[in-house]
Amino acid sequence: MSSFTFDATALVPEASALTPADWARRYVQDFGFEMVPTIPGTKRPLHTGWPGIDYPPEHWDANPRHGMGVKLGRSRQPLASFDVDDPERCRIVFDELGIDLDSLTAGPAIEGTIGRTRAMFLAPAGMDTRHQLVWPAREGVKDVTIFEIRAGGFQDCLPPTVHPDGHRYRWLENRSPWDQDFPPLPEALRELWFNWKGWQPRLQALCPWASAPKVFSKKPASRQDHPAQGSNGDVIARFNEAHDAGAIITAHGYRPKGPNRWTSPTSSSGIAGVIRLPDSDRIYSHHASDPLADNLPHDAFDCFKILVHQGDQWAAVKDAARQLGIARTRAKPGPGAGEAFGADLKAKDGQAGQIRPQNCTHGPQLEQDAGQREGQAGSAMPATPAPSWLTQVGELLQEPPPMKWLVKGILPPDSLALVFGDPSTGKSLIAVEWACCIAMGKPWLGKRVTQGPAVILAGEGHHGIRRRLKGWVGAHDCEADLAAAPLFVSRTGTRMIDPVAFQEVITEIDAVREKHGPPALVLIDTFHRNYSGDENSETDIGLYIRALDELRERYGCTVLTVHHSGHADKNRGRGSSAMGGAHDVMFSFVKDINEIRTLSVTKAKDMEPPPPISFALKQVGIEWRDEDGDCLTTVILEPVDVVATPRQRTASASVKLAMDTLIATIDAVGDPLPDVPNGPDPRPPLVVPLTVWRDAFYDRHHGDSAETKKRAFSRARDDLVAGRAVGCWQGLFWPGLRGDTPWADINGQIYTRGLPKNTTTK
Repeated sequence: MSSFTFDATALVPEASALTPADWARRYVQDFGFEMVPTIPGTKRPLHTGWPGIDYPPEHWDANPRHGMGVKLGRSRQPLASFDVDDPERCRIVFDELGIDLDSLTAGPAIEGTIGRTRAMFLAPAGMDTRHQLVWPAREGVKDVTIFEIRAGGFQDCLPPTVHPDGHRYRWLENRSPWDQDFPPLPEALRELWFNWKGWQPRLQALCPWASAPKVFSKKPASRQDHPAQGSNGDVIARFNEAHDAGAIITAHGYRPKGPNRWTSPTSSSGIAGVIRLPDSDRIYSHHASDPLADNLPHDAFDCFKILVHQGDQWAAVKDAARQLGIARTRAKPGPGAGEAFGADLKAKDGQAGQIRPQNCTHGPQLEQDAGQREGQAGSAMPATPAPSWLTQVGELLQEPPPMKWLVKGILPPDSLALVFGDPSTGKSLIAVEWACCIAMGKPWLGKRVTQGPAVILAGEGHHGIRRRLKGWVGAHDCEADLAAAPLFVSRTGTRMIDPVAFQEVITEIDAVREKHGPPALVLIDTFHRNYSGDENSETDIGLYIRALDELRERYGCTVLTVHHSGHADKNRGRGSSAMGGAHDVMFSFVKDINEIRTLSVTKAKDMEPPPPISFALKQVGIEWRDEDGDCLTTVILEPVDVVATPRQRTASASVKLAMDTLIATIDAVGDPLPDVPNGPDPRPPLVVPLTVWRDAFYDRHHGDSAETKKRAFSRARDDLVAGRAVGCWQGLFWPGLRGDTPWADINGQIYTRGLPKNTTTK
């Protein structure tokens, strides 16, 4: 037993002189914690593979200066922590939410830095990461972390660990786990965590020194007289003019918490999670349990459709037309989808702008009321019941209307499409060509095209696409036709999963629809420049796909995304596999050893994949000039009738450097792999942590920025691991298989860098 002791009376009430190992034993025996040692004077675990290593209390007998933490998601009772880094500003945030901060931190809590509190709770199922509210830097000061909620694959330091500022962590008086049990995560924190993407922009906007976010106002609707007969769009527009979304949700039990905030009747947290978007008549719900919480803004008609008609578009349009006294001449029947919630709305005293909840749902009384409204309006409408949500299979076996391809045999209508490829292959060129041809109705490579408006969300803005368009119209002698075509290009990229930014997209495309009709194609070029989430997160990608579905359903269009291929797997798009699973058709665009580009269909839903099409990249001059009077150039795709030659992957300079630095660090500082169960087989004799390998790579890489070095290392690491040239386990790495890599050096020889004698090969 170590002689290292300290006075622990300030750390936990009944403690006396305990060694760190004594503390570790108490945590393990009393609470079933799984412990992890931390580097002295820091919060960092001792080993990068700490989640899979079992550290007994005896570790602290031999290493009494090591700190100790608890594995939040690996203990007998998984824990969540609420870390208040800036109490003053955190209180401002929670006051805005209508939540008492003190009540959230009344249970077991730890103090590290004086005045900063970390409360500990039992974590609910599904908590596996962390969320933190960070306000931007002010006047040269670093970013300010307001609070953080952690769970899952993280560790939190426990007393008696020494904080980096020199103070010891301590349990607050009468608030240790020996004084009171860990309570369940409060409902308010639970709602924040599980709906973080919705809450984060609002909490960020509370920063007093941050610049005000750009607000996109909706153009006021003209109050001109409408004809008695109209389409779906006429009915919806007039309904939105006559009704207020806030009034509709208030009538359905949403509790007002201010002029533009409500609490959902399904919420138990008390948070005003339903807000009216700035300078808009649309509302947005952050409540996870709310039927309006689908990560999209909603106008009055949307609220009416969801709360009254359970998402059934046809039934809602029909009912709205009856209320407004409109006889509809055309409609698109078809049941919608949504969660059942609320009661019906009906006009009060025959006035369309006044609504009240009604306890009954669709039935004779509703039909009678509708008939009365029709009589008052002086127009007749047949009392045809809304179609059933279920359809008899015989109807489905009848031949549908002929399919209208956007690009015959290539790009189907009303679908989600994805084209991916490595940088500089020309994938954006092919997508822009399709957009141009569709906008003009011009055949593409002799294939018939259905004409319709096209919208390009250009991540690079006008600067990046201007010359491409000029070069393409020059090569095809169609500049006048394209100049007059309904093709629209955004000035900048957007953030598709941000509700305010997405509202701007909807507003702008609605304006195009009013003048030119609904778009046939919406092109997102590229995914990376129009996305603000984590590409590896299924949750974030799910939000992106829902935004695409909203565009597709709203306009009946095809949404085409341009994306980068995976680092290690070039046969799919980069990031979460949920991206590929959601698309109806996917194209790969790859470059061979002779610079030939080939377009291939890798996924085709309900269509026969077309044969691959090959292109050469051709440089052409355009009429524009630079400041010196020299002609500008650009590139176009030129179809070629050749067979693509498979490209042998060449080991890049970064891949070679990564392999060399790994071997060097193994020779210099390699350690034996800890004796743990379920380790790698075969067992490598020496390993190094990721941080050691990465630092060695950074020292020798000639990148001009930290971000450049980071990207180069990540790609090289992924390629080496995917090619089995490097083995990895729990954050530890070692040279892998000798001479069994898919890369070649600059001379075309397989990369066979010699491995040290102590390296296991297979």
